[in-house]
Amino acid sequence: MIRQIIVSTPCEMEAVGYELAGQISAPCTVHLKGDLGAGKTTLVKGMISGMGSQSRVVSPTYTLVEEYQTSKGEVHHLDLYRIKTAEEVESLGFRDRLAMGCIILIEWPERAEDLLPRPEWKIEIEYFENRRKVTIKDITLSVENPHHDGNP
Repeated sequence: MIRQIIVSTPCEMEAVGYELAGQISAPCTVHLKGDLGAGKTTLVKGMISGMGSQSRVVSPTYTLVEEYQTSKGEVHHLDLYRIKTAEEVESLGFRDRLAMGCIILIEWPERAEDLLPRPEWKIEIEYFENRRKVTIKDITLSVENPHHDGNP
């Protein structure tokens, strides 16, 4: 299933994340693509809130990983923007994180796509005039039933 949403404000981006959180369950990997400043972390902020956490969400650009406790379990938010080698990717412990059964949100997955777990969701945020176009692709629906259009 693919959905496209046009958002005009950070609040609208958070609302998209909040709504999306209701559709995601652990274990799960989500790839978040978009240019610098596109709104990836703002979307994650809405997702974390939608999963019942009041934690302050910050970009993991410098820490590489931020972890949150939510009503859906642990959420690990990773940013691969500064990653340069396969060893650095491996040091983030994707296998261990998946084995824990958590939700993994990965910004800049294109930096190491061949080394990452296959995502259940792909989200791309693009600049669209003075707004953002958010494309959400549910891979699980696409694989399980390629003819399903998301309607009952």
